[in-house]
Order: sequence, then structure tokens, then C-alpha cells
Amino acid sequence: MSDNSIKISVIVPVYNVEEFLHQAIDSIINQTMKDIEIICVEDCSDDNCKNILREYAKKDKRIVLIENEVNKGQGYSRNIALDIARGEYIMYLDPDDWYEPDAFEIAYNHITKYNNDIVFYNKYIYSEKLNLRFVDDIFGEKLDLIKDNKNANISNTKIPLNGFCFTKIYRKYFLIENNCKFTDTRCGEDFIFAVTTTYHAKSISFLNKPLCTYRTFVKDNKYKKNVAQKRIAKYEDSFYNREVVFDFMLNHNLGLFKDEVLKYWINSLADCCLYYSGNNKKHAQEIYERSRDMLKIILGKYSKESLPDEVAKKKIDRILKYRYWWQYSMLHILPEKIFYVKNKRRPKKSHKVVNIMGIKMKFSIKNKILNSN
Repeated sequence: MSDNSIKISVIVPVYNVEEFLHQAIDSIINQTMKDIEIICVEDCSDDNCKNILREYAKKDKRIVLIENEVNKGQGYSRNIALDIARGEYIMYLDPDDWYEPDAFEIAYNHITKYNNDIVFYNKYIYSEKLNLRFVDDIFGEKLDLIKDNKNANISNTKIPLNGFCFTKIYRKYFLIENNCKFTDTRCGEDFIFAVTTTYHAKSISFLNKPLCTYRTFVKDNKYKKNVAQKRIAKYEDSFYNREVVFDFMLNHNLGLFKDEVLKYWINSLADCCLYYSGNNKKHAQEIYERSRDMLKIILGKYSKESLPDEVAKKKIDRILKYRYWWQYSMLHILPEKIFYVKNKRRPKKSHKVVNIMGIKMKFSIKNKILNSN
């Protein structure tokens, strides 16, 4: 296939996902659009991924297989794939997710029709626990403001921050020209990519149609545990990626987009602080202190009004209040484990869970029916 005939290059970083890999790759090779390039980057998996991809590459000449010599992570893998991509447009897929059969055709027709640098589109969520798939409206109420705008950018529209690279199609020349890259880290590598691509794009449009499915796992899933363990071990990546984004924010005029980035930055740092401190006992205090220091720095530069919501404000105020992780844990995490009330929203059904000293009681509650498929 000549370079001129390739409309889309789809990039798939692959690591230890043999139980999902067939579904992901099949969803690409069976697209209604055939003039595509499929770049798979095998990142030294411990399972059978490499052999599966080699078999696919033998059968389908559109597949380009890169095999990393050492495990590098998906940020690095996506970057080296982009360097060799020959398609006019770029799409991404994580190897545990999958596309709708006509996703490429729909995305390509939309981005060429409106001559965009990026097109955002919706996704489905597949709950492994519920064995249920439903529409995730990533735009929410903001869609009313942007849905008719086929030529949006940060100077004329308050564009939402969407960190999922697989819910977008990009013009390749635009990515190369602006050096839009992922960081070579284990977690949070897509944060700066989401910010820089949205910042540099001269034209963005929004397609309110789900074109891919994002898989959420049951708690004891082997793949999920493997990913979680790597992230916990590489907690420094979380701080590094936020420092990269913070530096970008200080040196660029983000306009209306600034508040969106700030909300995500502050809220996600608070969540990461509690997640990594709670799961990495050896470095819990170090993680907690670094998180507090970073929150103080950014809140010193930007107004506290940029905090996202009341729940996040309460969480952040607590982190800033206590100097030691054990204080936060004893005063807030332990009591919440002993007694809590949670609302569980699910498609077509919702309930309230009350936990008292390990005894859980479930009560049905009224719920608006969500879009399901």
C-alpha cells in the first residue's frame, strides 16, 4: 500500500493483554474503511501477545509490528509509532478496548468535511463486572455549547479537557508540526498530550457519537492488578507529568482552556495523593508531602475558585490541613471504612449502600435511566 493511499494510521501499544488482544485487533482489521495502516508496538509482554501479533502481521500486510527491546511503557510506544506513521490522520487504541465497525469511516468523513486538526467523539463503557455496555457522554452539558461549532479552538470556545487519546482523530501533520508527544512514563503520560493538542489545534469539532468501547475491569482482574502495581511502583511519574503540565501552563496563554486544565490538574493530584499514599506504605509520607507542596504551589499561582467541586474542595482542604499521612488516614480514611453511605449509579438501576462496622445494607433508590446499548 502506497503512502498516499493510507487515510488513517491507528496506533496500538501492547503489553500483557493476550485475553483482550484479539477483540481489539479484529475491531481494526474489520473496519469498513480498508485503506488504513495498523501500527502495533509490542512492549516486551510476559504473555503470548508477541506471537499473537506476529500471526496477525503475517495475514494482514497493513499491520506494522514494532517490538521494543525493553519495556518502555505506552507513552514511548505511541511516540515511536507516530514517527513512522504514513497515514494522513492518526487514531489510537488501547489493546483492551475496541472500535465500532464503521468508526474510522465516520471519524475520517467528519474531520475531512470540516477540515479539523482534531475531532472529539463519544465512547461506550463496558463494565466487566456487570457485563453491560452503555454510552458515556464525555461532553455532558457542555455539548450544548459546542455541538454546533465545527471550527472551535481555545480562543473562541471553552473546550473541555478530554484526556482519552482514543476518543479523538488527529491530523498527523498537525501533531508533527507542533511536536505533540506523550511523556515516556508509566502513568499520566497522556496529560501533556491532551493539553498540548487542544492548545495548538486551530480547528476542533465534536461528534456526539460513540465510536469506541472503553473496558472497565472487575476488582481482581489480572491485567488491572498488573497495571496498578506498575503505577504504584512508579508513583514519581504522577508528579513529573503534573510538573510538565504546570510548566506549560505558566509559559502559554491557555485562554478559556486554563480553567479546564486547572480543575483536572488539582482534582487528579488530590486523588493521586490519596491513592498512591494508601497503596505504597513505604513511601506514603513522601508522596503525601510532595502532593501537599504541589497543591500549595499551584494554589499560590491561581485562585482557589479554580477548584472543581465541593467534594474535591473538601478533599484538598483536608490534605492541606494535615502534615502527616497517618493523621489524614486515621481521621478520614479509617472512619469512612467503618461507616459510610454511597450512592451506586448504574444503567437502569441505582441503590444506596450503607456500611456500619463492616455490615453492608443496600437500598434501592430512584434513578434516571442512562443511555444503554
